[in-house]
Amino acid sequence: MTPMVSSSLETLICFVAVTLLVGCEQPPEPLKSRESAAIDPPTRSVRYSEIPHDVAIIGMLGQPLWKLVTVEGKWMPPGLEKPSLPPTFAVTKVNGRDVKGLIEFDVIEPVNRVNVRFAKSVEGEVWELRGVETGGFVGFSDEVDEDLGLQPASHPPRGFLTRFCYTKAKLISIVRP
Repeated sequence: MTPMVSSSLETLICFVAVTLLVGCEQPPEPLKSRESAAIDPPTRSVRYSEIPHDVAIIGMLGQPLWKLVTVEGKWMPPGLEKPSLPPTFAVTKVNGRDVKGLIEFDVIEPVNRVNVRFAKSVEGEVWELRGVETGGFVGFSDEVDEDLGLQPASHPPRGFLTRFCYTKAKLISIVRP
């Protein structure tokens, strides 16, 4: 090769390498709390068949849905905006590490009811649970209401919601207010 062609080829290779490095996707930042889930990342379309094999959905715990984890948390009163609802489970640790921010689950349930100690939702109880965060779409969008001629109203929770399903549960302590 002539020096001119070699130099052009080296420049092209460097350009392609830089483009690939700058343009490659980084793994998503783990979500630290429900508040950080409100940030709108760029929309990316994936086929349902890609989940969970080719695409990992990162849940509220900052871990891929379906990944077996150990969490520690406390049953908390539902708050002033939902006083008639049952307590929520506020996660304080994931795999032994303290979490940043507030991570709450409205739904905690055993994977099966055989040989599993049930983590009852009693305010003040601190539990260690081994299980998975899972989820899916619940309810319908405002578009559906509009198509039916209904005014979009305040619905029960809807959208993509997650819950925690456990295989093992251990009562750690009871902290009464």
